Amino acid sequence: DLTRSLSDSLLKFSAKVVLENDNLWFCPTCQGLRCAVKRVVFSNVPEVLIIQLNRWSVKPANPTQFCKNDAKIKIMNHETVSVVVDPEISFSQRLRPMSAICHTGSFDRGHYYTYSRHGDSWYKFNDSAVCKVPGNLAYFSSKDPYVVFLRKV
Repeated sequence: DLTRSLSDSLLKFSAKVVLENDNLWFCPTCQGLRCAVKRVVFSNVPEVLIIQLNRWSVKPANPTQFCKNDAKIKIMNHETVSVVVDPEISFSQRLRPMSAICHTGSFDRGHYYTYSRHGDSWYKFNDSAVCKVPGNLAYFSSKDPYVVFLRKV
């Protein structure tokens, strides 16, 4: 199962990455390639945080072609997620998903639609059609979200 929660995706985004072997860091001081550790943390979090999910990768056999990452992202209706603001003091900010822009299709063509929250209800906006996501649906899971809007709790 390729499904990942939004919380898991954000944790992976802020995880430490060791730069080594073919992915060394260039040190501007010594002008050389060095092993290093990088990590994305937020110095502060705006009222609305917009995250673009990495949904595309280069095909190993042909670096001029892209393929879509079909891992599903599960966005809970009443989920709150956390992002690391200051890892030194383990401070995190709780956020609530408000909207997701989705894309179906391939790298060079496709269709866009949106899920957005209004109060405690979710709606799907697809061209001129707007429909309420059933109230008993605890989450929506899709391989199509690529931009997610989160609001501070």
